[in-house]
Amino acid sequence: MAQHTSAQQKRVALVVGNAAYAHAPELQNVPADARGVAGKLREAGFNELSLHENLSFEAMRRALQQFSRTAEGTDMAVLYYAGHGIEIDGENYLIPVDANLEHDRDVAFETVSLAQVLRSIDGTGTLRLAILDACRDNPFRTAMQRTGSRTRSIGRGLADIEPSGNVVVAFSAKGGTVAFDGSGPHSPFAHALMEYLAKPGLEIGFVFRQVRDAVLKATGQKQEPFSLRLARRRAGLFRAGGGDAVGIEQGDRGHYFHILRERRPRSRRGPGALAPGRWLYRVVGH
Repeated sequence: MAQHTSAQQKRVALVVGNAAYAHAPELQNVPADARGVAGKLREAGFNELSLHENLSFEAMRRALQQFSRTAEGTDMAVLYYAGHGIEIDGENYLIPVDANLEHDRDVAFETVSLAQVLRSIDGTGTLRLAILDACRDNPFRTAMQRTGSRTRSIGRGLADIEPSGNVVVAFSAKGGTVAFDGSGPHSPFAHALMEYLAKPGLEIGFVFRQVRDAVLKATGQKQEPFSLRLARRRAGLFRAGGGDAVGIEQGDRGHYFHILRERRPRSRRGPGALAPGRWLYRVVGH
């Protein structure tokens, strides 16, 4: 099975960390999370990466517009967002630092929708990936006045979505639940993400399953990152090396197997010796 390595692909990333909110408490570890994830993406071989902190509404729109142009025709485009987000009537929105959100109607005018974010990179050829560490317990949600329909739903955390085409969306917590900031320099989700992002030879789906397990362990099973949703195409590698990742296969009882393809090493002569230059398939259970 032929598969391009990360070194052969044109891969771009946009990293946004919103922490210093004008109308909400500051998120202490978001700047370190954004910088740490950006560093790991660079280490993983992303050709062009933009890191932004504390973006206003207009600045977020400009950053997305520029990233849309940068991502056009690339193999992979990744957006990592850390900050506040909100879900209303099943739609997810990312909140700029200057948002006030006194009323629920203000969301349409003061935030950036996840749908708009994904549309901004629809010129990417192989894979669009959005990683959202925005499922925190939102102070805007409790203070916001409701207008118009009293049945409008304002959710806790972010809502699950059904991506289409070549889209993968990963959430720091599953739908309707919140993510923890943690007591260390990084949130549990960002810490786990940084541990696995730049490891050589790991297929993207496998990376996020490892991240899920690490976050569950770190939070005493209280926070479960939303499982990766992959539409149509199989994800590739974050970073080449350590053998080519042939893919992820599901076995009995929901267990996953990470299949690596490696060159057989030159070996000693004699009975049982491996012929050089042949492929050796190694299966790692998960």
